[in-house]
Amino acid sequence: MEALELLPIASMTLLGAATAVRCRLFGQRWRQRRQQDGVQWCGALQNLVMHLQRHRGLSSMWLNGDRSVGPRLHAEREQANQHMHTLAQLPDGHLSAADVLPRAQWERFCADWRALCAELEQLDAADSIARHTELISQALNWLRAIGEASLSAGPQDHGWVSALVDQLPALSEALGQARAISAGVAARGQCTAVARVRLAYLASRIETLNGACRQALAASQHSRLPGMRDGLARIDAGVQRTLQCLASQLTGCAGANGADCFGVCTEAIDAVFALMSGLLAGARSAQPGALPLAA
Repeated sequence: MEALELLPIASMTLLGAATAVRCRLFGQRWRQRRQQDGVQWCGALQNLVMHLQRHRGLSSMWLNGDRSVGPRLHAEREQANQHMHTLAQLPDGHLSAADVLPRAQWERFCADWRALCAELEQLDAADSIARHTELISQALNWLRAIGEASLSAGPQDHGWVSALVDQLPALSEALGQARAISAGVAARGQCTAVARVRLAYLASRIETLNGACRQALAASQHSRLPGMRDGLARIDAGVQRTLQCLASQLTGCAGANGADCFGVCTEAIDAVFALMSGLLAGARSAQPGALPLAA
């Protein structure tokens, strides 16, 4: 009799254990899907930011008199449009993306981008840079919010996720603003007082952000990997060349052509995006220790 009386209790215990296992497995699958969706969103936003930054720099050269960049400017615009289309098609069921990227904000963003492209010929270079920068700032805010909400699996991920969605994008943007102003100065052949003040500020900010990126990544599980060391070395080399280019303009040597200044800054920015792509690829493969850096 006692054994028979214990059967319901044992059955309830087993049922509870099985339910707990199912819930745990469901939670793991849900977190994995959220991370997979987050990887897609962050990758698309990174690509959008990269092409918006290039479009800003080429627009600065074009508006300062270098019309030879017209075909490249058109190509970057098409690339940005393609990535915006990609973003509009991405899944959001595991991200609460309606809260992270509200539809009204997205529609306003797209409308502002279309207006900028339509009105570009009538703008001066400073207005163009300001309007591009506002759009890029919004995209970077979305990248940070979605990345922080989806990519961290635990405290061990906080360092590289913070670098991926905050410090490295901020460094790319400081470099991108410097590229736009510097290339415009070179295309025009003159560095105004306003441009000189802005470039001096950006040079200081680039140095600070480069150090912040190193500090954030030093706290991550990737810090000792060869790919990380190589990626950071590429960024350092590109940053130093960019700072030299800015220093020459700040001292009145604006003789280099716009394409040269654009190319120097672009090497540094591409190194930043390569490291970001490597970190994101590690999350995509669910093997963060691999850190498959982009070429």
